[in-house]
Amino acid sequence: MGGDLTEQNRSHEKGKAETLGELFERVFPMYLNMGMTTEGFWEQDPSLCKAYRKAYEMRREQEFEKMNYQAWLQGRYIYDALCAVHPLYHTFAKKGTQAAPYYDEPIKFYKSEEEKRQTEIEELRQKTYNYFLALMKGEQEQNGK
Repeated sequence: MGGDLTEQNRSHEKGKAETLGELFERVFPMYLNMGMTTEGFWEQDPSLCKAYRKAYEMRREQEFEKMNYQAWLQGRYIYDALCAVHPLYHTFAKKGTQAAPYYDEPIKFYKSEEEKRQTEIEELRQKTYNYFLALMKGEQEQNGK
């Protein structure tokens, strides 16, 4: 979508100026593809076209980010699978060498709300325990002196 719309897909004939009507006819299908309605293109505020184009570019960027993440995740799984079988293909591997176990379920990259809450509770318990342990040690040192 880079570049100015008035410069894209111009007629190959040099020297022939494109009329405004020809420009609108040329870009109309592109805006329909972006999700703009016919009424919106022909009858609404022209700045709406700019908003649709911006939204379309943002959507495409999000799609590319999602595809990039999925490709990275696939590479991660392939890497882990290769690491699991690596000992089998090692030149000096001992007889009976086994492959490392592979995942039984997909990797969880995000914790659920319940898991987050449990982690916070466990951290709070540990802090409380450490606090009271430090208090006890302090009292023992004072009583021991």
